[in-house]
Amino acid sequence: MDEALTIARQQARERRDIRTLDALAWVSFKNGNYQEALAASMKARRLGTKDLLILYHYGMIAAKLG
Repeated sequence: MDEALTIARQQARERRDIRTLDALAWVSFKNGNYQEALAASMKARRLGTKDLLILYHYGMIAAKLG
């Protein structure tokens, strides 16, 4: 998973689109980096997306953080 996190971070720096940021959020979440996951998820949702997968990821991250 460390390699996936490294790749997701690199791609998020380069691309900054909502799907890449969501991928970073989810990989961070799965690696236990909950604060990083929340920050990336909030950036992914910045345009008010209605994408259910992005919203699901945000909900799981928010639930973990209480």
